[in-house]
Amino acid sequence: IGNVFVLAGIPSIARAMFASAVPMLVHAAPILSASVDAYLREGDFAEALDSIQKRYADVEIGSYPFNRDGKLGASLVVRGTDRALLGSVISEIVAAITALGGETKIN
Repeated sequence: IGNVFVLAGIPSIARAMFASAVPMLVHAAPILSASVDAYLREGDFAEALDSIQKRYADVEIGSYPFNRDGKLGASLVVRGTDRALLGSVISEIVAAITALGGETKIN
């Protein structure tokens, strides 16, 4: 259905269906990810994160808030196809969070 493949639940039938779908799959560079936990409220670093995202159009940055052991923060996940670029973005995020007085933990 469009770009969604629906396969049967019976393993032998699903394998046959998958084999027939393989030629239709698009082959591209794998999507890689890196993440860092930032111990600040999302609103405290939103502007800095927005600025970083605008400088790196080739990556996607997701922010997933949490409350762990009474500490507010967010897991920041960076996705893209260039491992070195992901490392640069994570480094900038860590620097920005640290400059704002927050703690970080690279995952």
